[in-house]
Amino acid sequence: TLTVNGIDIERPSNSIDDLIDGMTLNLIAPTSGTATISVTQNNDDVKARISNLVDAYNIAKDKFSDLMTVGGANDNSGVLSGDGTMRFVSDRVKGLFTAASSTATENLSYLNDIGVSFTRYGILEIDEDRLDAALNDNYSDVVSMFSADTDNQSSFGDANRGLAGDAIVTLQ
Repeated sequence: TLTVNGIDIERPSNSIDDLIDGMTLNLIAPTSGTATISVTQNNDDVKARISNLVDAYNIAKDKFSDLMTVGGANDNSGVLSGDGTMRFVSDRVKGLFTAASSTATENLSYLNDIGVSFTRYGILEIDEDRLDAALNDNYSDVVSMFSADTDNQSSFGDANRGLAGDAIVTLQ
């Protein structure tokens, strides 16, 4: 038995997973006093995924550049120089990182708003302080901007999909 916010609760085991969404309480020993539970947001996984996205773009940019530039270090360097389709694909991919999210919020619309932006050399980079601030102050807006608050994206229909869903549709 336990009391949460003044409400007495009984469960058949000491592992309780239906009181706080996404959290399991493992009751170890009886107490006569009050216990306080603190929950903090861990942004490490989201930051790692955004970093992986930035890395993937920069790798793709390097490949595009190598294929379109004659005289590079690889055997295939320049094989697509002057190819309009390759330029179109490269520009479309870059556009995914500069466009406003189809599920922009009042606080966040562009990747630049969370500290993801291009250098003057065309390399995508992350301003860690701005990303930390966005995740700490506007976490739900970041989620909405990327995913439209869903993990069930579809490439069919006209629904707004967020940056991730828009990329799926564009790159298909």
